[in-house]
Amino acid sequence: TELDATDRAAAGALGRASDAVGAADWRAAAEHSAVAQELAWKVLHTGHWTEVAPVWRAAYAAACHCAAVACTSVDAASEREVLLGALRTVDLGLMLGDTRFRAALLRLARRLETLL
Repeated sequence: TELDATDRAAAGALGRASDAVGAADWRAAAEHSAVAQELAWKVLHTGHWTEVAPVWRAAYAAACHCAAVACTSVDAASEREVLLGALRTVDLGLMLGDTRFRAALLRLARRLETLL
């Protein structure tokens, strides 16, 4: 089914994003986390929040974390607009994500705020 395909695509993209972060391949991390974010975003906005499986909130938060880490780890990380974009991504992860990644997202938000 379509949802099963979305599940597989999101899981694959998130796994590749996580692997890329671990390997410090920031371009790949940014690319794959963006795909995972988009897929999770779409599912999160398909109906009432109580009808969306909690795993999608976790996936969205994890993808936001990977995306923010990736964009702040490239050469342009000192540019204010890059840092603001990363902070916005973290903020979205905090708002729409579940609590499993809350501590990591809050640590990253504090780090970004000190850089700004």
